[in-house]
Amino acid sequence: MKKKRKAELCDAIIAKFKGDVSHKWTDLHGKDYLFNDLILDSECEGEPTKQKKYSILQPIINFLLDEGVLRRNDVGKPTAFLNLTDKGNAIYGDFKSLGYVTKRKEIVRKRNWQIFLGFISISTFIMVGFRFYNDFMQRQNKTVQPIMEIKQDKNILDSVQTNKDSILKQTPIKK
Repeated sequence: MKKKRKAELCDAIIAKFKGDVSHKWTDLHGKDYLFNDLILDSECEGEPTKQKKYSILQPIINFLLDEGVLRRNDVGKPTAFLNLTDKGNAIYGDFKSLGYVTKRKEIVRKRNWQIFLGFISISTFIMVGFRFYNDFMQRQNKTVQPIMEIKQDKNILDSVQTNKDSILKQTPIKK
């Protein structure tokens, strides 16, 4: 099950406790399967039954119990009851800012910004690196070019010297 759907189910279960209502623990998994209307038939594998739907809801109810949003009251009573704690009442009173769906959206938004900023950072690093590499290569080409020009000039001088020597050999020197 996707995290978004789990968050939606958490909020829906909390909403079932409207008006500070307590629900019997046996109503959750007994003959009534109280919260099974929250599960879509498509979420069940195979033929949707009450027990399959409850098996999807049970881990979410346990999560809410562990989080301290729901409380199981079975002290001094023949049957156990589920009701909201103070934390659950706070979430129930303000789903838009404290609900699990809102928390999930904030996490996704934060993660998307981190990915975006990471992409921008890497892109900037690559562009700056390429720029420095390009500048470095241009400087290298400028230093190589004068050296080649000097070699060419030396070759020209050598050829002039060779020509001079050959001309001198051809003309006799008079004394």
